[in-house]
Amino acid sequence: MRIWIGGLVLCCIAAGAVAQPDDVKITRKTVHSFYKSLNLLTPTPIVDAGDMATDKRRGGRKQPALKKIYGNDLAKQAFGQKAIPFPIGSVLINEKTESGRVTAIGIMVKRSARYDSAHGDWEYFFADNAGEFSNGRLAECIACHTQVKSEDYIFYPAAQPKP
Repeated sequence: MRIWIGGLVLCCIAAGAVAQPDDVKITRKTVHSFYKSLNLLTPTPIVDAGDMATDKRRGGRKQPALKKIYGNDLAKQAFGQKAIPFPIGSVLINEKTESGRVTAIGIMVKRSARYDSAHGDWEYFFADNAGEFSNGRLAECIACHTQVKSEDYIFYPAAQPKP
């Protein structure tokens, strides 16, 4: 009996340690810093030549935007395995830099079933360095990520690092 109760207690402790989807709180104040302690999933930045920025330090030449992808432990495991669907509670962050400065952050949080079942139950967040902040079922995010619906709405970089 003691062994069974002890096992039950350990299971409850372990279940409580896993981030629940409703525990993920991202606000205007925390959006630019909360993710820095998460896993960097793309050690080599992704070059986004389709999103060019003017670099005044280099004579006004256009420079490609660079992106880094961060994720919590759930997202890291799923991302490394290209798991479909991602587990509830997964958090992915797309950090965009131009000329060495973070200019925008896009975030996806996998919510519980029926949050937005037509779009994979992802909640989207967007913030930029001009102070814009929005979250929810963001139409622009959904429209773009629908291209990869079969991948659970996740864009994978061409040269994905091994987990």
